[in-house]
Amino acid sequence: MTTTQERRAGARPIARRSWLGAARPVVALTAAVAAGTLFVLTRLVGGLSEGAIDDLQRLATELGTSASPHLATALGVVATVLFGILIAIIGSQVVLGDAEAETSVKTALGLIATLSLLALAPAMTVAMIAAVGSPELRGALLVSVPVFVALGALVVVIHTIEPGDDPTLLRIAERERRQAGERLDRLARLPGTGTGQAVAVTSAVLAVITLLVAAIAQVVDGGRAVPDPSTAVRALVIAVVFLAAVVSVLIAVDAELKVEASPVRTANAAGYLLAAAGLYGLGITTAGAVSGPVGLGMAGAGLALVLLTLRVLQEARAVRDGRVTAADAWWNGGPVVRAGTGTARRAAQRTADAAQGRAEQLRLRLAERTPAPEAEAPATAPHAAVPDAPEVAEPAPGLRRRLRRAIAALVDEG
Repeated sequence: MTTTQERRAGARPIARRSWLGAARPVVALTAAVAAGTLFVLTRLVGGLSEGAIDDLQRLATELGTSASPHLATALGVVATVLFGILIAIIGSQVVLGDAEAETSVKTALGLIATLSLLALAPAMTVAMIAAVGSPELRGALLVSVPVFVALGALVVVIHTIEPGDDPTLLRIAERERRQAGERLDRLARLPGTGTGQAVAVTSAVLAVITLLVAAIAQVVDGGRAVPDPSTAVRALVIAVVFLAAVVSVLIAVDAELKVEASPVRTANAAGYLLAAAGLYGLGITTAGAVSGPVGLGMAGAGLALVLLTLRVLQEARAVRDGRVTAADAWWNGGPVVRAGTGTARRAAQRTADAAQGRAEQLRLRLAERTPAPEAEAPATAPHAAVPDAPEVAEPAPGLRRRLRRAIAALVDEG
């Protein structure tokens, strides 16, 4: 019968990653899917005008009513999948010949967990919109929304787990520290700035482009639909908010792709770009519902954002290839590129520090588990040598003759 000590001895240790680093891609991808769902719904009803909002509510109510009976089943299926993945990772049920290959498989399981959660995001978005005008659906949300949030937290927990035995984790930590050091050396030659400054400068330039395009549209239209100043200001504020959000996402994309184009980082960057597209589409629709010319101006600024995105991708590839480019002007991606460099540098430093700390802990743990070499015994024979008994010297031949004669004489006398 297996004892508790034996089970513990056979279990593999589990390291933990940063909660923030694990939660950021999950939240960004979920927000991207939700924003994409909203954008598709608004396109189906023709925008966010007063009449279209009612149409959107009716469409969402119809979709939410039909999806709610199946939402509980879907939540149960996803929960079963996530718990199965968690048990497989923690219980070391993924057994391959190579420890690093096992870690790669467990990373793929984490991706499956994320996709399972994202599959529920459209239905949850529609159900929440439908619950605004349908009292029958509000009670279902009291159950489904907390369960969805709990499943999201479970996905984050899965991404924070880094399973493997101590030697494998030590090799991974040392490799991460070495790679982070190489990234720092590569990024040390590039100028880097803070994110806030880049977002403010780039958003201001894009806002100016938005106003110019809106003014040109008014001139072409003959000034027949000039909005009042308060409406234009409100629409411009909405536009600036969405522009700042998209610029922040572009900085994150630059930071992800500047250091390396691994599958995980490429997937993260793709998720960020999808989130940016969904957010910007929603921004155009929202600002356009308040003021049509400002919405049209945002569409014109969107072309500048596309060019800026292409520049960010080009500069990130140049840095990965070891080519240093000067990005000083705005149209050359200057503020966004420099902010991406600063973000990537800070992320690489955090990765190097975390990997160094994990490596030191693993070395200490390995040293504690490795038995100390036994002290050598003194060089002695396996059995103590017993001294031989002193040999009795045999008597000389003449002495033997004299003894025999003496004995014979005694016998004769007797």
